[in-house]
Amino acid sequence: MSNFKKVGLIGVGLIGGSLGLAIKKFKPQVKVYGFDKSSTALSEALKLGAIDETITSFSELSSLELIFIATPVSTVVEVIKEIAPFLSAGTIITDTASAKEEIVKEVENFLPDSIYFIGGHPLAGSEREGISGASPDLFVNAFYVLTPTSKTDAQVFLNLHSFLKDLGANVVALEPKRHDLIVAYISHVPHITAAAIVNVAKKAARQEEGLLFFAASGFRDATRIAAGNSRLWRDILTVNRKAVLKALEEIEKEIGRFKKALREEDDSRIEMLLEEASKVRRNLPVLLHKD
Repeated sequence: MSNFKKVGLIGVGLIGGSLGLAIKKFKPQVKVYGFDKSSTALSEALKLGAIDETITSFSELSSLELIFIATPVSTVVEVIKEIAPFLSAGTIITDTASAKEEIVKEVENFLPDSIYFIGGHPLAGSEREGISGASPDLFVNAFYVLTPTSKTDAQVFLNLHSFLKDLGANVVALEPKRHDLIVAYISHVPHITAAAIVNVAKKAARQEEGLLFFAASGFRDATRIAAGNSRLWRDILTVNRKAVLKALEEIEKEIGRFKKALREEDDSRIEMLLEEASKVRRNLPVLLHKD
C-alpha cells in the first residue's frame, strides 16, 4: 500500500487534471498541489477540485513525496532539471510522456541518487483537450505503463505501482525501449497514417471538387485521430523518432504488398491480405482501456 500524503502535479491539463481528480476521488486523504504556466488552467483546476493548493514557487516542492510531470513530451527533461534542486531526499518523480527511452536515459544520468525517477505513460486520453476534458475516471481500467530500469529502487516502484492501481489503472511494467517500439506501432504510426490519408484526400479534393463532402463513417473512423493537437504530436513523433521510423518502414512494405497484388491483378492475393488483417482485427483483446 502506498502512503503518500502530499502529491504534486506539474502541468494540470487533461492528464495532470485527471490525475488530480482521480487522486481526490480514490485517495481523498492525499493533498494535491498544482503548478502550471497557465494561471487560467490552475484556477480551473482549483475550481474543479483537481488540486487543493497552487504552487507559486518551486521551493514549495520540498515537502512533496511524489511529483507527476504532466507537461508536453519535449519539455519533461528540462522541467525535471529545473525542479530537482528544490526536492528533498526520497522524493519520487514520474512523468506521463508517451515516449520513454530518451527521457529515462537522460533523467537518470543527471538526477542525484537521493531523488527517484520512474518513467510513466497512461494509455488513456480524450478528444477534449486541457483541464476542461479532465475526468476522475480517465484511468479506470486503462493501461498505465511504468518503465523501470536496473537503477530503479524496487520499493519505490512498488509504492508508485500501488498508488496508480488505487486510481483504477491496470499498471504494467515495460523496459523503456520496448515501450517506445510498442507505442510506435499501436499509437504513433497509426496517427501518421491517419494524417497521411487526410492529406491525400485533401490533395485529391483539389481535382475532384466536393470529394470530402462524401467522407462517410469508414473515412471518419480511420482518420479520427488525425484531428489531434499537431504541436503535441510533432513532439511525440520526434522524441520517438527511431521506433517510429522502424514501424513506418514496415508499413511501407505492407502497402507495397497490396500495390504488387493490384498491379499483377492477383485477386486471391488481395483477398488473402485483407483476410489476414480482418482476422487479427476481429480477435483483438477486449478493449478495457481508453485511447
